[in-house]
Amino acid sequence: VYHFFLKMMEHKNLAVFTGFLVTAILQSSTAVTVIIQAIYSNQEISLQVALLLLLGTNIGTTITGLIAAIGKDKEAKRVALFHLIFNILGVIIFIPFINNFTLFIYSFNVNRALKVAIASTLFNIISVILFFPFIQKISDILEKIY
Repeated sequence: VYHFFLKMMEHKNLAVFTGFLVTAILQSSTAVTVIIQAIYSNQEISLQVALLLLLGTNIGTTITGLIAAIGKDKEAKRVALFHLIFNILGVIIFIPFINNFTLFIYSFNVNRALKVAIASTLFNIISVILFFPFIQKISDILEKIY
């Protein structure tokens, strides 16, 4: 397991994919976030790996909505697809800034578990702020798809 965590430090996409996959399987980003907090608190992974895993959980959590939308009306499918697109784009935007984001989160004088929680909250707040101006455009595109 330790070697796998080392690989995640070398390959950011592997960490994001791992967070996605575990969350998709467990269908609970909260549960996976708690696991990430525990692993980081025990100093088994770096903060950066913890944050990359956390980014993956934001994509993995959309799987539940996509599954729930199967066989539902167009609105349900649009909402599920918007959630997926929103989180994927948020992760894509964050990855180039992961070093700076890690340093920023590291600067908080709080325990390790709380750093992960703060990062999760900030990711979501920043994503909403960035995408808010584009909600109508994305909605229009999704209406054309469904």
